[in-house]
Amino acid sequence: MKTLVIEPRDSLLVRDARPFSRDPGARARSLDFPFPSTLAGAVRTRLGCNSEGVFQPEERVEVLKLAVRGPLLCRLDEAGKPAGWLLPAPADAVLFEGEAGALRRERLAPLELPEGARTDLDPELLPLGLGDPNPAKPAAGPPRFWHWQGASGYQAWLQAPASGSVQRADLGLAGLTREARVHVSVSRDTGTAEEGRLFSTEGLRFSVACGEGEDALASARLGAMGRFALALGVAHPDLESLRGIAPLAGERRLCAWRPQSFQWPSAPEALEKALFKHRAARLLLLTPGLFEKGWCPAAERLGPPGTRLVAAAVRRPEVVSGWDLAISKPKPSRRAAPAGSVYFLRLPAQMPEADLKAWLQQHWLGKLCDQEQDNLDGFGLHLVGAWDGQTLQMSGRVR
Repeated sequence: MKTLVIEPRDSLLVRDARPFSRDPGARARSLDFPFPSTLAGAVRTRLGCNSEGVFQPEERVEVLKLAVRGPLLCRLDEAGKPAGWLLPAPADAVLFEGEAGALRRERLAPLELPEGARTDLDPELLPLGLGDPNPAKPAAGPPRFWHWQGASGYQAWLQAPASGSVQRADLGLAGLTREARVHVSVSRDTGTAEEGRLFSTEGLRFSVACGEGEDALASARLGAMGRFALALGVAHPDLESLRGIAPLAGERRLCAWRPQSFQWPSAPEALEKALFKHRAARLLLLTPGLFEKGWCPAAERLGPPGTRLVAAAVRRPEVVSGWDLAISKPKPSRRAAPAGSVYFLRLPAQMPEADLKAWLQQHWLGKLCDQEQDNLDGFGLHLVGAWDGQTLQMSGRVR
């Protein structure tokens, strides 16, 4: 699977599901990050076009079979080449305000309920918590994207999630800057502005100037201007036909499309050793997951017979929809488990090491969705993290 890097030249408009009408004062709001289906549709449309840039309907069936991985956020160097990954913050990490501007990062773990306590969860699921209460205030504007590398980065959290102090700039980026613009409707007959026809759009800016807002420290660390782009894997033999300037998403704003040689995150050796030792794991979503059960993948997707889901950290669902070109109608709205969701698993104790290694390879940058088309579209992309398999009592003691 080859890597395609798409760098928006302007702010990128990826609308959410709220209505956008012709009424005066209407506002098109943006998602925090594009859905995989947006990028998959754009890539398939371009690959299905003829030399004149017109999409060929007879190519629809073939391009729908094209597998896409991502998109993920990547950082670019001054030459515009990928220089590092920024992955969605995992939901099993809670950030509090620390001392001297630092953040206190606490890990969530499955909790044993006190005697006589009950929850409205599935009887086989445990709640997640800190064990010991933390009286500090939650951090304002915590990083939504974590750097892959670094002592406090995403890779370290996969191998050995531990509570401790971290620097905001070292951890990651608070999010992409939102840019609002005011527009006016123009009459086709007269070419002049229509009275009272003002509306606004909101887009995502993929660059952060040093000194702007709460990402000043992070952008200073990256240089005078932090440049970011969307990276996705595409299972196509030749992506050079996509190289160049082409539109993407709302209002067909222009982006630079560049096939690149860029290494995707690989499983650390220490992660394999932790899985062999504890026979417990976490699955962490990098893109939203679409499941028949809503928040949870099907049991057969998680692991071999005997794999048990112990707990899950899943934030508020996201609503995914779109436009179906085949029938010229909107796609049904569906709820997705957001990127960053974490699922705690206990693997079969007698599982041979060879099978465990094969399971890790299958789930490292694998897909979890129940429907194969959703997997081809890029939903349900995930990584594997370690977990010691132990539960905490609410007093904080480890059992």
